[in-house]
Amino acid sequence: MPTPGRLALLALAVLFTGLVGCHKPIHEPREYDITAQYRGLDGKRVAVIVAVSDQTNYQFPDARARLTRDISRRIQLNVPEVQVTNPDEVLLWQNANEYWTARPPSMLIASLGVERLVIVEVGEYRVTDSGDTNIKRGVISANVNVVEDDAPDPDNYAFSDSLRVAFPDEFRTKIGLVQADVQDIYTITVSYFTEEAAGYFYDHTITR
Repeated sequence: MPTPGRLALLALAVLFTGLVGCHKPIHEPREYDITAQYRGLDGKRVAVIVAVSDQTNYQFPDARARLTRDISRRIQLNVPEVQVTNPDEVLLWQNANEYWTARPPSMLIASLGVERLVIVEVGEYRVTDSGDTNIKRGVISANVNVVEDDAPDPDNYAFSDSLRVAFPDEFRTKIGLVQADVQDIYTITVSYFTEEAAGYFYDHTITR
């Protein structure tokens, strides 16, 4: 797996050498300080579970596992005193419970034996432009939700927000990359997404 330094170099290399046909100038990367939007994972037993569509699972067979592992790892490393369930155990549980998405959140959190459950419901997941597959742009969108076992109504999310990440940034370039390595685009997009999805739960700095 590429290191953060490697990812930064990949991003810069793609931006400054792979961009063709871009109608807006590329800006220098900037740092942004992000404040946690939900701190209820601190000191809790937590599991991360990811839902993807059948189409995404077909096109990107590693998507669910990759997002589950990366988001879990970032939460474990950054949230104070958190205990994150081994993501491979969560993936095995999903495989054994094919219709888990039809269960109410209170049943899911009880089955996984945790105090907080982070549910990531992935919508868009692609590495090429929706209208032209020759143009490369990674996009991942999802709803990021939290279930609390001790909430008055654990079937209602204690936290929920929509997240959309694109590389190259759609606000900086009108089109994506025409000449670029798809694997690099995929790697950077997943890294950006997991950084921001996990980042709901702790203060952090991102470079974009």
